[in-house]
Amino acid sequence: MFDFAAPQVLWLLGLLPGLLLLQRARQRQQQQVLQQFGALTPTRQEHRTGLCRLGALATLVVALAQPQWGVDSASSVQQGRDLIFLLDVSLSMLAEDISPNRLEAAKNSIRELVDNTLRGRGGYRVGLVVFAGRARLQCPLTLDYDVFLQRLANASIDSAPRRGTAIGEALYQTWQGFGELDAEHTDLILLSDGEDHAGLSDNFTALLASLSGQTIPLYTLGVGEPARAAPIPDGSSAGATLHIQEREVLTQMNQALLIKLAHTTGGIYQLADATALDRLFRATLADKPVRDLIGAEADQPAPRYAWLLLPALFLLLLEHYWRQAPGRNPRREHKT
Repeated sequence: MFDFAAPQVLWLLGLLPGLLLLQRARQRQQQQVLQQFGALTPTRQEHRTGLCRLGALATLVVALAQPQWGVDSASSVQQGRDLIFLLDVSLSMLAEDISPNRLEAAKNSIRELVDNTLRGRGGYRVGLVVFAGRARLQCPLTLDYDVFLQRLANASIDSAPRRGTAIGEALYQTWQGFGELDAEHTDLILLSDGEDHAGLSDNFTALLASLSGQTIPLYTLGVGEPARAAPIPDGSSAGATLHIQEREVLTQMNQALLIKLAHTTGGIYQLADATALDRLFRATLADKPVRDLIGAEADQPAPRYAWLLLPALFLLLLEHYWRQAPGRNPRREHKT
């Protein structure tokens, strides 16, 4: 594919016809003057030197526009951190106390951060763990934000292998799925309504202590309306809600648990909305230490402007030669 990296300079080519006309007018004027004082007329070399000069200028303008075609594979060094998202996909996340529902609101918040902030910065690897009663690695750490967002879009209440909510299971899966974490450059971000059916087991408490000991903060985003309980749609028909033994099931965000998780690990709790993660990143995560990361090789347009410098140089040398050549001297016209 042929393209220009700086096409805005190509407008300079529009000046060249004007320069050519000015050159021709100047030569005609010079010819008229010289004919009055000795009948000297420009030789053909003078026309050639002018054309060489304009040709060299045109070639240099195209070179300045940085033409590129073909591809070069190159590795890039970027600076950033590892952000691992722990996304609650339990049934209660279908509650519609925030629009459109808790799960989609959480996914939108992640998507907003990736598209509006991380893409522009680069270097921030992102990974995704989904959990309900059990947890599953949905996306390993990657710099490919398109792949990550596709895995995020596919996350649903069917993504986790068991119903219920077990935040400790999500933390354990993070340990298993991502291996040894770089504590200094890793942040865990939990998006949940905080309803933990497994409770704070001994294993859960040990995991929190391990996070705290390794100085890996757990940032928690509460998804839902903390002030009131909400029914859970059962998907059978519009407005139908989940019932167990003819009693409607209600869910309410457990804000106290999410605050405790954040404070125990040195993280921050925040109520989720569309831009909550983006604000958290800019206010807190963006100022944390970064590390160099060599990105995967990527095909990039290959610059070819150097190829145009040789013809431009040739035209300039040719112009200089014709200027210095013996045949350049004006010829004399004899009047009769």
